[in-house]
Amino acid sequence: MTISFTTARRLPANAAVVAYGIKSDELNSPPECFNPAELKKLGFKGELGQVQILPEGNKLIAAVGLGESTEITPTKLRTAAAALARATRRHASVATDLVSKSEIETTQAIQSVVEGMSLSLYKFDYKSSSTKNKEDGVLKKVILAGSTSAAANSAILKATAVVEGVVLARDLVNEPGGSLTPQVFARKVT
Repeated sequence: MTISFTTARRLPANAAVVAYGIKSDELNSPPECFNPAELKKLGFKGELGQVQILPEGNKLIAAVGLGESTEITPTKLRTAAAALARATRRHASVATDLVSKSEIETTQAIQSVVEGMSLSLYKFDYKSSSTKNKEDGVLKKVILAGSTSAAANSAILKATAVVEGVVLARDLVNEPGGSLTPQVFARKVT
């Protein structure tokens, strides 16, 4: 599965899911589309990796827990992004402010979000006999709100290259030994 990542200055309203990063110590003042009392009633505490999806009009909004604001690291941001991807995997598009809410340097935050979302949806399909179209009902596009600079787009390309390398390594490790002959291995890595 390949996800297309793009940047935007603001969160676009036309995505199937609009996701907002919420820190646990800022739970009483979430984005205005959320009611703090409703989030609390649903058990959302802003803990790292916690995701709560709610309907809003003809789209969905998601609250993504980032944990304490003083403890957000690239690794923790990657964890939050992975949780968001797993929770929204059946929707075609997601727009999120995780990069700007993290307060981590922009390019590093973008890399963490791209890697977390992409790698969390990895699935090894060894000669699957399933006739179902694998692209139906899967996440295809993610819009990262915040910076639209050349450095931001470069960070997406760098993270995508890392993801492709990790996916190749996972595929090679998961490949049955009898089918991964030296010739097949050479074709896959070139």
